[in-house]
Amino acid sequence: MSYSDVLLHINGTWRKSHSGQTIPVLNPATEEVIDSVPRGTEKDPHAAVDAARAAFVKEPPLGSPLLALDNVVLTPHLGGRTLDGQRRMGELVIENCLRALRGEAPLHRVE
Repeated sequence: MSYSDVLLHINGTWRKSHSGQTIPVLNPATEEVIDSVPRGTEKDPHAAVDAARAAFVKEPPLGSPLLALDNVVLTPHLGGRTLDGQRRMGELVIENCLRALRGEAPLHRVE
């Protein structure tokens, strides 16, 4: 997969950024432009938040079959906004960067 194949996933659809603009992806060793990714604007996350609000009036949705699964944890949008949650996200970013520099796959890959 090429970086230029990357799209934003918002409200169940894959699409380019609202602006249609892209950001260059650089090879960190040579600073050569090797590809590009969508450049999101303030409209893109707003569209995602609006879609999420429309999908779940109550968080988590009561009576959802997802609640019966052992491998699913549903939290309100603010569940990841704790100090510990933010610290852990930072640690994951650092770990994924280090793994990439070592040529390893990231811990959590999104495709």
